Amino acid sequence: MRTHRFGRKIKLPATIAIKHQIRMLMALDEVKKAEAQLIEQSARRAVRHDTLPLSTSPPRIAYDMMVPTR
Repeated sequence: MRTHRFGRKIKLPATIAIKHQIRMLMALDEVKKAEAQLIEQSARRAVRHDTLPLSTSPPRIAYDMMVPTR
């Protein structure tokens, strides 16, 4: 890596600062992945609960309501 440009010394960041920045970016990526997984799981649960039938039997018709009274 070049340390001089036009006769002036270029200040380079310390190795520890570079490692810290990389670790912070990796931690942020992990947080984003975890949030995405939680959102995906909650969406799956919502869809699963919305699509499951409440009962497996066919809906019953109230015949007494359909028969006309005299």
